This record gives sequence, structure tokens and C-alpha cells, in this order.
Amino acid sequence: MPSFFHPHRKPAGNGNATRKHSGHSLRLSAIFHSRHSTGDSEVICDSPASAGTNIVFCEVQSSAPLPIFQSSPQNDRAFSNTDTESTDPVPATEAEDCVVAEAMSAVTVVMNNHPRLNTGSQSLTLAAAALKAGQDVRSTLSSSQNTNTSHNEVVQKVHDFFDHIPVFVKVLEEVAKIHPFIHVGVLTFKAFYILEMKRRSNEEKVVAVLVEVKDMLDVLVHLKKVDPGALDGEGVTIEARMKILLEATAKEIKQCANVCDAYSKTKTVVKVVKGPLWEGTFINYVKLFAKRRDEFKFMLSTYIAVKVNEIDQKMDNLTRSVAEKTDVIINLLQNFIPAEQQAMRDKVERKGGASAVLHDEAVLHELITTEAQSGPAGNNPKQAAGRIRDSIEEVKRQLDDPAVVIERNLQSFERKFEMQQRQIMEEMEKVIHRESDRVIESVRSGPHDKIVDKDLHAIWQDMGWRGNAKARNLVLAIRDFYHERAEDKHRADSPHESPQDSWALPWIAVKRLQPIVEAFDDDASGYVTIAKVNNFTKSRPVDWSLLRWLAFWAVGWQSSVTAYRDKIHEQFSAMFALKTSVHTANRRIVERYLDQVWQPIILLTSSFQSYTTTGKMHSRFKDYIEAEETRVKRNLEATRYHIDDLTTLSLVTGPGRIEQYLFQLIYLIIKRDLDVMQLCRTRVISERELEDSIRSLWLVMAAVDDRHKELEETFRHQNLDPGQQFKITYCKLFDHYHNPSSLFSRKGLGDIGHSKNSHHNITDVPGIDAGTVLNHSHQDTDEWEVSLDRAAYDMDDVPHVDCTEASESLKPALGTWRCHMYTTDDHLIAPMFLLSIRVSPTDLGKFAASGVIPGSSMFANFKLEGAYELQEGGRPGYSFVMECSAPFESKRFNGCVSDDGMMFSGTWGPSWKVVGHFVFSRLPPEIMRYRPSPIDLQRNRTKALWRFALTATMGEVVRKKWSWDFFRQRRDFRRRYLDLLFRTSSGRPLDADEEQELLDIKRVLTPSDARFYQSLCDMRHQMACHHGVTCDSCGGIISGARVVCLDCDTHEKSFSTIDLCEDQRCMAAQVGLDRRSDLPTPHLPSHNVLKTRTMIHLRDFGKVERQALAALQRATASFAEVEEQKHELITHRLAGDRGQTRNINSGEQVCTACKGALIRPCWYCIECEKQATDKEESLEHRLDFWESKLIVMDSRIDEQGSEMNSRLVQLEMRLSKVDNRLAQVDERLVHMERLLEAVASRLD
Repeated sequence: MPSFFHPHRKPAGNGNATRKHSGHSLRLSAIFHSRHSTGDSEVICDSPASAGTNIVFCEVQSSAPLPIFQSSPQNDRAFSNTDTESTDPVPATEAEDCVVAEAMSAVTVVMNNHPRLNTGSQSLTLAAAALKAGQDVRSTLSSSQNTNTSHNEVVQKVHDFFDHIPVFVKVLEEVAKIHPFIHVGVLTFKAFYILEMKRRSNEEKVVAVLVEVKDMLDVLVHLKKVDPGALDGEGVTIEARMKILLEATAKEIKQCANVCDAYSKTKTVVKVVKGPLWEGTFINYVKLFAKRRDEFKFMLSTYIAVKVNEIDQKMDNLTRSVAEKTDVIINLLQNFIPAEQQAMRDKVERKGGASAVLHDEAVLHELITTEAQSGPAGNNPKQAAGRIRDSIEEVKRQLDDPAVVIERNLQSFERKFEMQQRQIMEEMEKVIHRESDRVIESVRSGPHDKIVDKDLHAIWQDMGWRGNAKARNLVLAIRDFYHERAEDKHRADSPHESPQDSWALPWIAVKRLQPIVEAFDDDASGYVTIAKVNNFTKSRPVDWSLLRWLAFWAVGWQSSVTAYRDKIHEQFSAMFALKTSVHTANRRIVERYLDQVWQPIILLTSSFQSYTTTGKMHSRFKDYIEAEETRVKRNLEATRYHIDDLTTLSLVTGPGRIEQYLFQLIYLIIKRDLDVMQLCRTRVISERELEDSIRSLWLVMAAVDDRHKELEETFRHQNLDPGQQFKITYCKLFDHYHNPSSLFSRKGLGDIGHSKNSHHNITDVPGIDAGTVLNHSHQDTDEWEVSLDRAAYDMDDVPHVDCTEASESLKPALGTWRCHMYTTDDHLIAPMFLLSIRVSPTDLGKFAASGVIPGSSMFANFKLEGAYELQEGGRPGYSFVMECSAPFESKRFNGCVSDDGMMFSGTWGPSWKVVGHFVFSRLPPEIMRYRPSPIDLQRNRTKALWRFALTATMGEVVRKKWSWDFFRQRRDFRRRYLDLLFRTSSGRPLDADEEQELLDIKRVLTPSDARFYQSLCDMRHQMACHHGVTCDSCGGIISGARVVCLDCDTHEKSFSTIDLCEDQRCMAAQVGLDRRSDLPTPHLPSHNVLKTRTMIHLRDFGKVERQALAALQRATASFAEVEEQKHELITHRLAGDRGQTRNINSGEQVCTACKGALIRPCWYCIECEKQATDKEESLEHRLDFWESKLIVMDSRIDEQGSEMNSRLVQLEMRLSKVDNRLAQVDERLVHMERLLEAVASRLD
């Protein structure tokens, strides 16, 4: 009878000692001992006396079928007889049987490959029994392991991942030289980890996935023990077995990298609200890579088992630790909360959780705004409104389902991934050996032996430096070294530089040391290490000497950056000149681009210390500068000029400090953007064209901001004043960036000079191909008006719905409905919309529909699907789910159809609560518009129905008569609705009465009107000027006309103005210190103001303000002259001058439009050649409505107000003096009283 033992116990009746099985919890091993003398076989743990063959089998956790395993009928019978023949004391379960079956598959493969082993059914059965017995041990040991220790180890492994991964990759590359077929997987993994390393985002969950990928590929290291020509039992090589699997795995790694890339770009609020969905995606990939790891090991076992005695026992330990850590990684992905997400998570929980946040647009808007405001503060806080609005739109796109976000990210990621792989391949193929490079064989004499360049090696050795040296001392030593060599031309070890490089020696001078020091000391620590020295020398062109490279950093880099700065200014001048000629539909995005881009860039270019070299000197560096520009341009073209994160930026620029390529990169981006603006004159482009460029330049500035903070912290750590250091380092590049108020003040803006080429001749630039330059769809200008939804009036109001295939239970719900959706407090969420419910094309037992609800952000685009379902109380009804637009969750509708089939009503909301009512009706829209809401019917059903009947009847009579009242009411409703609808997102926020008015108008709009009016409102938004600032009175985002006070000036250093919208209530309001604490005195309605409907950029503000003040001075003088003439006429009349025949009012200034006498306050155009003045609001309609800039004249009131203010100030000062004097009198009286008391006491 065959015997078997528990792997951790001695067999009964056997005195031989047994050893604990090393594969206890995660790997099952069977050791066969063959006794040829008796023909019997035993399954044992180990036996010192045995002389058999040991065979180690691989892990058998995966339940996936393995195509390489083939079993014979004899082996199949062994599997089926396992349970009946075994006397295993551990009870078998179905799960254990599955594991045993897979283990037996592994046994079968190995034994088929080794005919000398006993392959009888009995041996296989014994092996299965032993493996089944091991299940109990595995579960016992797994449950007793220290989970906390494993978790801490994995967390530490995540944090230290990038420190150890280069060594691992080098090992894989060595294996790839033996087995080239794994190169595809190694290259993909290397690109993945380099992209994440460049990102520097410290996303623990992303790195945790990378750890699992690394552990999967760790199995491939054991390929170094496999002969490339080795065959398995079927005569198949390892390459034939693994190539297809490795190619599929490489594709999966790339897909996973795209997921990680998309996740890393999302905002914190998205990671919190959509966290579980992203975690599920990560966990799926972790499990997939664990499965691939098992498959790799199964395949390797076939070939490693050929040489049993050379099996590396370390693979057992690796298998156990990797499998344990896979579970810990999954646990980490599910439960780990990064510190930066915890605060946002707490806010979400306080708002009711993720589901509540996704349902409530106001709460979601609040969280997004909070996160946007928590970023780096802009130089003008009021202009942050535009960035916050853009951030809100970006977050809403990110709140889509992860699968949608991942798919949307794929195109840009593939470009980035391919560029990274190309750079890796180029780096591997590039073998550079410079004449001045040393061959480092060993480090014996000291650290200087690690230096590659011969000259720097000699300098370092002569100076006796160890691991580092002071940067300034190093540069001085280099200067002395080369000058001494130049003086001694007869030394044996003559310099390696060619004679033509002697021109560089004068530039290695004391006054040019600082830029050379900065080139060596890239972190501004003041010290240069050997690694810094080697990086500096390796970064130079192959055919350049070190002396020429030093000269470039001494003078060439500054000269090239000066040239790029001038080009940037020229590009901006052309853009500002061009913006007035772009098509109206493109005006908004062009203005926003210039508003968001010019300000941060000018902070850098305006402070940069320029330096221009001669033509001969420039020619010495020209080839390198042009080659670098070509390289960066090629990388930008590979990304389609869309830099979506810092990783892409690093790929585009390459290694090195951001300032090294900064102006070159900015120039290339805005040069392409200028081509886009040229096309904006003849094409209506997608706003995403320039939005992508805005975000790309923001990311460039984010890298600049990181660099600035890094340098600032370094200077503070060295007890240096950062402000002073930025004035003397890096050619003053960061001076204005560190202190923006030095530039963005009223005086600073007035001094900003415009390029001498600011007045460009705007003509079509030949050779601009829209298909090459533009990344998104566009249309000709003559086709643009089709964006108005005129088709809304062409649609069939009662489209035919085929009900022939529908079941009887579905038919009442099918057909066309006019729909209203209400909240629980009777607010209509959108105007009436049309819904055509049809039989689902995929399931005849369900119905489906899709469409658009105009004016609703939640249901901008929706799909629904539902079926017949009994409602509360057993009533027959229907339930359906409507998929909302991102970022909102789907909503569930439950309701019933009336007996006559004319109404379908019920409740709607997320799956966990009801938030409103819906009413679908088959009534014509002209009647449905008057139907009372569910709340009205609950309050007084009879009254509501009577009012419905009366208003519907009267409305139908008026409509059918086509009376003037009907058309006037439609016109008034349309104008008022558009005005109120526009102000829901721009302009003065609606008050309670206006919100109710908007709701009332929504109730009476038909589906066709609602759709067309929404398109009109969208077009108005597109055409309106969005200034990117908020009104200081109402707080709304100013769109249309902007009113700027010319009299108010803040006492803050940074530039800021008093801005008002054109609403009369705001223009007549006083802005106190409670709203603008930076004002010295409140803003008064009597102040002189400037009104413009075009955007005034900071670049132009100084110029416009000077024009406005000059026009104000001319207008004041004109009014004074008229008053003086009146006074003279009156004086002559009173003196009895008969010769004076002029009318007193003959010199009166009149309105240019209506010819009436002017009454102040009035508007004065600062751009009109006739310098015409006008009554308030009259001149605007005669002048160019969009381009004119006006100032309001109200000097009389202003003088009175100023005089009154000065009198009040004087009165307060006098009262203060009186109070002081009274206090002194009180003190004297008290003193006198004390004296009198003292005298009286003495007299007594």
C-alpha cells in the first residue's frame, strides 16, 4: 500500500528524520525517490539515504488553462482516481481538487519530459495526494504570517522603487542579450518606469502597480540559466514558447502605463470621488500581472528541470515573497490614502459622500474651486476667475468613467510613449568617445580617477580635492589651467584643444565666471561633485572641446537666449496686432490665450539680462543652437505641440535645467500658435487648439515655478536673501518672477515697452496648411452660422415609433413624450424637452431612448434604458435608468402611465434617494407649456386645473390669431430669457426675483424654442468679450462691457484695478473697504471711469490708461472753455454791450447722435478723431459697438464729492484735536482738585 506523509510531520513508523518543506505556504514541491529494486515508489519530504532525483514543481495558484500542458489517457485516469485511492487525512474540497488537478498538470509535463522517471499511474496518484495534503499546511502558514510586516515592506518597497530599479533593468538587458525575444518586454517596462520617474508625482498607487510589473519580470532573470537552444519534451525552444506571451505582456504593460498616466493627470477631487473605480482598474492589472508571472514560471519550469542539479533554490523564496506581496499590494491599492487626498476626502465626507457630491452640481463646483484656489496664486487674484473656470471644465471631463478617460488619454499617451522608446533606443545605439575622455578601468589613487575628462581629471588631482569642490574654486582653477597651458606652448602634454579654440580663452575670465559656475552647479549648492563634472562634460557636442563648451556657457548661451527673447516679443507683437482681425467666433479663445499666456512669460523675458555677441562669435555656436532647436521642434511635433504633463515636458526638452531650453521652447510653441491665429482669420477653429497650448505653456511655467522654489529654498538654506540672489544669478531670469510687483504696477506697466515691430502688416501668410497645423476639426467662416440650432424647428414633433415588435406590457410607455422634470421643491431643472421611447435594439423586453436636454448640464447628453416593473402597492409601471453627462451619476426613474395613456409620471433621483418628480405627456407642446407642476396639483388640484384650462385656452386663441400680442410676447420672452440665461454663467448673478422669473419663462418654452434659444445663448457666449476679471460690486465674472475706475489706485505693490460690470446697479454702487481692503478710500459712483467692450490686456493697460487720462484732460478743458465763453457773454450782456450778438447757448456742446445739449455725466470716446462727446448710453450705438473705449465725464459731482470728503476729513481732525484738549483739561482739573484737597487738609 503506498504511503504519504504530512510535509511537516514524521511518517508513522519511520525513524528517518524529515526536513521542513521550503514551499509551505505559496509553492508546492514534490520530491520523488525511485526504488528500482522493488518497483515501489514513495512520496517523502527528504531522505538522506535516498539516491533518487529531485524535481521542483512551480506554483499552481492560477486557474487559467495552460496550453503547454498535455496529459495522456493514463494520466487522466490518475486524476480521476485520486480521490478514491488517496487516504489523505485532510478532507478534500472542490477548491483543493482544482489545485491538485493543476499540480498534476505540472507533474505530467515534467515527467513526460523525463522518460527515465517512473510515470505510472500510481506515482502520479501519490504526487497528487501529497500535494493535496500540503494545502492544509499552506493555509495554516498563510494565516499565521505577519501581515503588518509584509505591508510595511511593500510600502517601503514602493518608496524605494526608483532607487533600485536601474540595477534590475541592467540585469534584464543582460538576459536580453542571451534571449533577444524578451527585449520587447524589457523596452516597454523601461519606458514605463522612466516616464513615471520623470513625472515626480509620487503617486504611491501607480508605483505599487510598477512593483507588481517588476516582480512579474523578475522571473525572466532566471532565463540566464537556460540555453537558448534548449528543447522541451516536444522539441520546442524557449523562444517559441514565450515569444507570443511576452509580446502580449508588453502590450498589457503599455496599456497599464496609459492607465497610470491618465490617473496621474486627474485632480485630487477626481481621485477621491472616483477613487474606487480607479482602484478596481489597478487591481485588475495587478491580478493580470500575477497571472502572467505564474505563466512565465510554468514555462520556465519545463526548461529549468532539464538540469535539476542546477536549480537555484532562491527561486522558491522569491516565489513566496512575491505572491505574499501581491496580496499586500492589492490591499494597499484599496486602503492607502495619500496625505494630499485626505483633506479632500474629509471635505467630501462632510458633504455627504461621493454619491451626494456627484449629484449636487453646486457642491462639486465648490470642491473644484477650492482645489483650483489651493494651487500657486496668480499675480492678480482677480484674474484667477478665468483659470478656475477652465479648471472646472477640465475636472468635469476627468469625472467621466475611468474607461472613457483612459480611452481619451490614449492618443496623447501613445505619442509620448513612442517618443520615450525612441529616445531609449537612440541612447542604447549611441556610443560616444571623445578624444579628451579617459578610459576608467579602476579607482586606485582617489576619487579623481572617476572623472572622465582628462583636463578636469588633472585639475582635480592637482588641487587635491576629494569628492567635491567649491564651484567657484573649480572654475577659477580651470581658468588658470588653460591660461598656463597657453603661455607654455612647449610642454610635452600639449592641450588637447585644437588651435582654433584658442579664441575661447579670453572668455574664461573673472567677469564671466558666474554663468560657468551655474552650468556646473545645477542645484546652486555652491559645490561641484564628480558626478556634476561628468554630467557637464558628457552633455557637450561630440566634436567640441571642453574649452569651447566653457565658452558657450560663458557667453554663447546668454547670447542665444537673448535672440530667442527678442523673437518671443516679436511673436507676441504680431499676435496682439492680429487679434482684432480674427473671426468673431475665434475672438474669445484668442483673447483668453493672450490673457493667460503673456503675463507669466513676460515676467521671465522682461528681467532677463540681454547680451549680444558679434556675428563671428555667434557662428561658433550656431550649429549647436540650431541642432538643439531642431531636436526640440521634432519632439514637439511628435506630441503635436500638446504637453499634457511634466513627463512629456521632460521628454521634449531632454535632461538638464529647465532654463537651459526655456526660451527656445516657448518660442517654438508660440510660433506655432501664431500660425493658428493666422488661420483664425479664415477658419472657425476648435477652441481646444489654443486651450491645449495654454495648458502646455502652463506646464512649462509649472516647471519654472518648481525650479524657482528649489533655488529659493537653497538660497534661504545658505542664509542668503533670495531677492538679491535672483538679481545676480541666471542672468536675472527669475528676478521679476520672484517679485512680480516690480513689473506689474501702474508705473511698471506704463514703462513696458512694445516691440519696434508692434504694428505688423496683417496679411495672409503663405504656406500655412490647416491640415498640418491644426489638431482638431475646423470649418470655413461662411459655414459658421450653421452652429445655430435652426433644425430645432424642422424636427418632427411626433416622430413615428414602431411598436409592432414590442410586448403588450411595454407599449404604453413607447412613443413620443413632452417632458418636464422637477426637483422636490418645485424647481424646473430644464425647459420642456422631447423624448421618443422605442424598443431596445438589443433586448425586445426593454425600451430605450437618447437625446439632449437644452439648458441642463446634468442631462446635456443622455441615454436611457428601462423595462416594465411593478411599482409600490403592486401598481403596473416602469423603471428606467438615465445615464447623465459627466461628472454626474446616472439617475433612476420610477413611474406609471395613466389609464388613458396620455401621461407618464413618477419620481427620479439617484438609486439611494428621490430628488424630484417627472411628468411626461402626449399633449401638444403649446398646451403642455401651461400644465401645472406636481406641487401645484398637490396644493389645490381644482384651482390648478382651472388655471391650466383658462391659460391654455387663451394662449391657443392668441397663437392661432397670430396677433401682435403673441409675437411681442415671444420676442420679450426670448430677449429676457437670453439675458437671464447668459447671466447664469457670466455677468451679475441673478437675485431671487430674477431666478423665479427665469423659472417662469422656462415653464412656457416649447422644446423647439428651448433648443434654438440655447444655441443663441451659446453663440452669445462665444462672441462676448470675457475679460477674465470679476466685478467688485456684484462678484460676477465680467462679460460684455468692463468699467474700470481711473481715479482709484490701490496702496498694494501689485497691480489691481476697480472693475465693474455694465449693470447700472453696479455702476451706481459704492465699493467700500469691506470689499476691497487694498483701497485707501472707497470707490464712489462719481469717479471718472473707462468703459470698454474689448479686452484690455496688461500689456496694453499702460497705453490705454494714458490715452484715457489724456482724453479726460482734453474733455475737461473743452468743458471749461465752454463755461468761460458763457461767462464772458453774460458779463458783456450785463455791461450793456450792444455789439455782442451771439446767443448764450451758441457754444454749448451737443450730443453727436441726437444733437441735444449735453448733461453731465456723459460719455467721451477716447478713440474718435472728432473727440465727440455724448449723453450717457447714446454715443455707443452710433460708434463701433465692439471697439470703442469711452470715459465718463462727471467732474462736477466728483469735485463736490472730493470737496465734501476733504471737509469731513478736516472736521474729523479738528474733533480729534478738541478731544485731546478736553482730555488735557480733565487732567489739569483732577490735578487742581488734588491740590485743593491737600491745602484743605493742611488748614484743618
